Amino acid sequence: GYGFYLVGLPTLFGLPPLPSLVFAALAGMALLGLGAVIALRRHPETIKPEHLLALAATFLVLISPHYPWYYALAIPLLCRRLYLPLLWITLLVSGVYLESVDGLLGPYTRLIVYSAMFGGFAVLALWQWLRQAATEQDAPVG
Repeated sequence: GYGFYLVGLPTLFGLPPLPSLVFAALAGMALLGLGAVIALRRHPETIKPEHLLALAATFLVLISPHYPWYYALAIPLLCRRLYLPLLWITLLVSGVYLESVDGLLGPYTRLIVYSAMFGGFAVLALWQWLRQAATEQDAPVG
């Protein structure tokens, strides 16, 4: 239902929510696709921290947990390798604590915080991906 941020997001634009089965299928394909990319790379016998970070970040964005402490699963992974988009999410999620009966930001706190979290995540992930692609393109072959 609307508990998943990406399911309810279209309603902000006057569109119907994403059907649960469609979301589940797309989320499953995203996780399976990412897992396949990681498993089918050149040296699948070595698991690098960035692979675990990619899976954890994708999982957290897809399920968008309601309780901020679920995002703590990213902290041990971030200790091994800094991934700015995931760090962004783990820092901004504390804003959800502002939501309460007498919350500072009012009834739309979760929407505001999640939009900032996941929007910032998307921007930072795209920036980091483009930066990495440019670095790999400039690297000498051999």
